[in-house]
Amino acid sequence: MRAGLGAFIGLSLAGAFVLSPTIDLNLGLYLVAPFGASSVLLFAVPNSPLAQPWSAIVGNVVAALIAVAVCMVIADPILRIALAVGLAITGTSLCRALHPPAGAVAMTAAMSPDAVRELGFLFALMPIGIGTLLLVVIAIIYGRVTGRHYPFRQFEVANSYGTQDREPMERLGLSESELTDILDRYEQSFNLGV
Repeated sequence: MRAGLGAFIGLSLAGAFVLSPTIDLNLGLYLVAPFGASSVLLFAVPNSPLAQPWSAIVGNVVAALIAVAVCMVIADPILRIALAVGLAITGTSLCRALHPPAGAVAMTAAMSPDAVRELGFLFALMPIGIGTLLLVVIAIIYGRVTGRHYPFRQFEVANSYGTQDREPMERLGLSESELTDILDRYEQSFNLGV
């Protein structure tokens, strides 16, 4: 209920005050389907690394920039869409800003070459950058109002359970570097942190 209400409020406010449900090529401020997917992460799983402000904002903007560049050089629609999404995944991963809706941002741009041609690289700023930033700000405020911690931060608290037990990292028997090596060996460092 909390996540659904949050997405409703976030998209309603974004649509009412900044973004339009129809494409306005003069301002370029309009709602795009990937904002719905971003809302799922921001309001339903706000503790996910994929939902954090850096991942959401940078991921969507990088994907949009890549997709616009691809649209400018590739005419074939299937190749344009596949290349835009593939490069967006690569680019956002390299920026440590993996955000699944960014793939949809790239695909949306690649499927709308006329709108992208009109807006050019401004598409990455308006609607993508401003729209994502607005959703993140609303998610932060909504999280505070509803008692959730967003953005998620790990705090160093000595034995938060108030017992004499050793900390979980100590009980595990592996050092931080050993855990890092395991994650790297299984190619999971983008998905999980130590």
